[in-house]
Amino acid sequence: MSLKTKDIRIRDPYIFAHVKNEAYYMYAQSADRKDSDFIGVEAYSSKNLINWQPPHRVLTLPDTADIMAVWAPEMHVYKDRYYLFVTLTYNSTLSEKKPVDKAEWPKMHVRGTHIFHADNPLGRFTPLKHCSHTPEDWMALDGTLCVDEGTPYMVFCHEWVQIIDGTMDYFQLNDDLSDTIGKPSLMFKASSAPGAPQGSERGKVTDGCFLYRSPESNRLFMI
Repeated sequence: MSLKTKDIRIRDPYIFAHVKNEAYYMYAQSADRKDSDFIGVEAYSSKNLINWQPPHRVLTLPDTADIMAVWAPEMHVYKDRYYLFVTLTYNSTLSEKKPVDKAEWPKMHVRGTHIFHADNPLGRFTPLKHCSHTPEDWMALDGTLCVDEGTPYMVFCHEWVQIIDGTMDYFQLNDDLSDTIGKPSLMFKASSAPGAPQGSERGKVTDGCFLYRSPESNRLFMI
């Protein structure tokens, strides 16, 4: 039974257009479906972005992993391999104190972007390493792949909950994306955006980055 777009509820959807398969794959955390019975990521497929095949389980995370939430899955192709970038939030929290001493300030849960790999867009995906690619002592999220002049990078967000003024950062990945090279580098802070909140205790958020190089101007854009 096919589904219509209006029948599907997804937070942070990601659609990959697969030229060879002449298909679109839409990735979502499994918790988006009320009747989901697993923790992980699933994908819908379509030929026209209107009619979709029911979700296919592409990543299953163990119940024992202490995972509180799965966020923002993205699927990228790099050197004929398929890579799933997924942000995992754990029930455990960081040992450091909150940067703002307010009861309503969110808890500092362990959070980071992990990379999984597979031979095809519907997986199943397996981990490249058994920890996040983003620094384990950072609250990090929404990692995305950017390949610039043949070199792969992860661009990601450093969570405002930990540092008040959220940032956009990047680091280089090695050739099979299995690990990082060097430390993260700062791209910009959320406070640099026009109209950003001011004040040393007001959270300023970075979120959901994606990079695109224009084939016309060759300029690199981030949305």
